[in-house]
Amino acid sequence: MPETLEMFLKNLQLARGVEHMAILRHLREYIDATPIEDIIRQINEINDKMLLKYLIEAKPIKPILEATLRRYDELTEEELKKGKV
Repeated sequence: MPETLEMFLKNLQLARGVEHMAILRHLREYIDATPIEDIIRQINEINDKMLLKYLIEAKPIKPILEATLRRYDELTEEELKKGKV
C-alpha cells in the first residue's frame, strides 16, 4: 500500500513519545519528497480537523501550511452550517 499523507497523520495521531517523533520525521521526509501540488490535493481530501492539526506540527513550508489552514477553515464552516460547533 503506498504511503499517503492521511496515513502518516493517522499513525502520528496514535503514536506517543519516541514513536511519535519518528513518524513525524518520516512525515517531513514524505512531504519533502512529494510535489507540493500532490500534498495540497491530499490535504483537500482530509475531513478530520485533528489530522490537520498534526500536519501543522510537522512545520510545513508556507504553501502547505496555508492549504492546511484553509482546509481547516472549510471544515469548520461545514460544521457551523450543520450546527455541530
